[in-house]
Amino acid sequence: MMMIYTMTDLANKFREDPWASIEEDNFPKGKQLYEDDERFFVAKRDGGKLVFWAFEKIDKVPEIKLNVPELKIEYDNIDESTKRLIITFEEIHQSINEQLAIVVKDVAIHSSAYKGTEFFSEIINRFGSWSEFLKPSRRGLSERELIGLWGEMYLLLKYFFEEYTQSQAITAWVGPERKKQDFTFNDFALEIKTTLSENSSRIKIASLEQLEKITPKLFLVHIFLNKCSPDDGWNLKKLYQEILKKIGEDISVKGNFLRKVSKLLNRATEEQEEMSFNYIDMNIYEVEDNFPGFIASEELHPAIVKASYELDPNKLSNFIINRSLETILKDG
Repeated sequence: MMMIYTMTDLANKFREDPWASIEEDNFPKGKQLYEDDERFFVAKRDGGKLVFWAFEKIDKVPEIKLNVPELKIEYDNIDESTKRLIITFEEIHQSINEQLAIVVKDVAIHSSAYKGTEFFSEIINRFGSWSEFLKPSRRGLSERELIGLWGEMYLLLKYFFEEYTQSQAITAWVGPERKKQDFTFNDFALEIKTTLSENSSRIKIASLEQLEKITPKLFLVHIFLNKCSPDDGWNLKKLYQEILKKIGEDISVKGNFLRKVSKLLNRATEEQEEMSFNYIDMNIYEVEDNFPGFIASEELHPAIVKASYELDPNKLSNFIINRSLETILKDG
C-alpha cells in the first residue's frame, strides 16, 4: 500500500543518514531504505564502505557500464529467479553522507516506478546523473558554459519562480540534461542564449536540433550581461543559495534541482562560482518557419550530420516580439 508522507516527514527522511544506525559491516544483509518499496537497501562492507543494493526478479541483467570510478557495480543471485544489484561507493568519503543520503533516496523514489531489467537500468543511469554532485571535478567551465548557466539560473529565480511553482519550473528546466531547448513546457519552449556586453553580440547556435520545434511555439531568449564587482551583482554561488532557499524543504524538487545543476556547477572552479555579473537586458525572438538557421528535420544534404553556426541579431529585427518574458510564461 502506498504510504503518504507530509512534507516534514519527507524532509526528515531525506536529511537522515540511512547508514547512521549501521555500526558494523552487514552486507549482504542491510537496512531497508525506502518504506514505499521493499526492494531498496543500504549496508556497509569491507571495513565500512557504504553500499546501496536493490533486488528484482529478472532473467538477465542490463549491459550498462558507467565511467564513474567512485561507483563499483556488480550483481549476485539472491535465489534462482531474483538478482541483486550492488553499488559500492569505493572512493566516496563518509563525510559526504548528507549528500549521498539525498542521492540514494532520489534514486529509490525515481526507480520505484520500474520493474524487471528496466528497474536496474534506471537505478544505474540515475546514479550516473549524480556523478558530478557526489564528487565535483572542479576542472572549470568554458566562458560560454559559465555565462550560459548563470543566465538560466537567473531566469529560473527571477522569472520562472514568479509564474510557476518551484516544481513546475525545475521540471521544465531541461538545459542541463542536454535536451533540444533549455526550458520546455506543454505548449512552448525557450532556448536561452547569454552574451557578455563586452563580447560579440552574435548568437551561437550549437547544433542542428537547438532551434527545432518540439512544441507549438519556440522562443529564443537572448540575455545581455555585464561583469561587475561582487557587491553589485549575482554570482553562481549566490544564485544557487537563493534557489535552494526558494525551494525550501520540498524534497523531490530539491533533489531534482541538485541533480540538474550539479552537472555544470560542480565543474566550476571556486573563482568561477564567485564571478559576479549584472543582468542588463534581453531580446526575445519567436522562431517561426522562416526563422534563419539549419534544422535537423529539414531536408538537408545527407552529408550534413552536425553543424553549429552564429546568427547576427542586427539582422533578426523582424523576429523580435514585443511581449515580455513574464507575458510569455503566463500565456505561452
